[in-house]
Amino acid sequence: MRQANTGQYRVSVTWFEGSGYFDDTAQFSVFDGVALRGGKDPNQQLSPDDRYVDGVGFEDVGIFNILGDTLTVRLRGDDPLLFVLADAVQIERLGDVPEGPEIAVFEGERDVQAGIVGFGTVELNESVEKTFTIANQGTIALDLFGSISVPFGYTLVTFPTPTLNPGETTTFTVRLEATLPGEFGGEIFFGNSDADEGTFVFEVSGTVLPTRIMDNGQSGYSQTGDFQTAALSIAHDGDVSYAVGGAAPSEATWTFSVTPGWYLIAATWFDTAGSTFYADNAPFTIFDGDMLVADVSVNQQFAPDDVSDVNGNWELLWSPIFIANSTLTVRLTNVSANGYVLADAVRIERVGDFPSGANIEPAQGVTFVKDPEPDTLDASLANIYRIGELDETAAVLMGDFVADAADELSDGIATGVINREDFVAIDLALTDWL
Repeated sequence: MRQANTGQYRVSVTWFEGSGYFDDTAQFSVFDGVALRGGKDPNQQLSPDDRYVDGVGFEDVGIFNILGDTLTVRLRGDDPLLFVLADAVQIERLGDVPEGPEIAVFEGERDVQAGIVGFGTVELNESVEKTFTIANQGTIALDLFGSISVPFGYTLVTFPTPTLNPGETTTFTVRLEATLPGEFGGEIFFGNSDADEGTFVFEVSGTVLPTRIMDNGQSGYSQTGDFQTAALSIAHDGDVSYAVGGAAPSEATWTFSVTPGWYLIAATWFDTAGSTFYADNAPFTIFDGDMLVADVSVNQQFAPDDVSDVNGNWELLWSPIFIANSTLTVRLTNVSANGYVLADAVRIERVGDFPSGANIEPAQGVTFVKDPEPDTLDASLANIYRIGELDETAAVLMGDFVADAADELSDGIATGVINREDFVAIDLALTDWL
């Protein structure tokens, strides 16, 4: 902390020649009294070299307007395995603060124009927010004009105060909505009365995964009846819920907020190694909003093995299914189960959009027996879709096989047992309408 007259100051710092033990993003922040003025994160594994004083190298943190009588430099490190080096600080008064308003915008303690502001990588429908601080570092009032423009995929959640006196700050919050998968980036900009930054612009970026995983115990999961939860190191996220068949009717429910589209739905549980202690007919159901769209009988005597990712192994309950509403619900019950049923994590993956202009109506209540290693599939039809635009009906079979017919299929389509060798893949260009 140094006593300082009002003015514009260059702040520089030094440290001795670094090594791999030192932080490559040492966090220097500069304050005007208690008001943040900016900062820099130099690499202390390298020697400072922006300027030299009596043969000693210094690294510039930046040039800052100081309106009060105290200038403070703070150093912080976040990596517990690396050292940060606090040595000498040099301040140099360059002159008076220029007359007029002066805008600065920060995310945390860093100027947003120092680089692209990252919202990180998030799961589908797991929105993330960042709050930005606007500061007036000038000598007269700063006015903000019009609305703040944000890129596609982002929403302005809270709004700033329109006028800031010298030294004042205000905030606004932006949300990455995460309703669709993909890379989302672009410019945030707004007008103001700063003479040389009349349109303040900075960039943001974020990635939304096509998947969402909900573990038992997380928000969106609920259980009733005799379902119990136990800590278990080999379960997903270290715990699992369970209920036994024949006990009081019990349910485990995973409810996802979704954007209408095509989804793969999968569940996981720990490797039960073929034990008959667990049900080979665990009854899962899938709902599109309030509408039942599938009953799935799953063999939990074997480990899931359809999909593998960094989070583990998964058994597909349905592949794919169209969800027309804003909620997708998966339920597991112990009713009619012939052993313990395991409720752990459920994974959904968005694989396609609602086809533009098409009139698609999913069939209801299809039953399917799902075994990690089945010899037969106990239903020939997964979903039946009426494509009004093409005047066709498509029937999606288990195992991602597809058939179509020029005439509308009747309501009384029978399901039966089809051996794998009896399947014939029909070359239908699903991408034309899926």
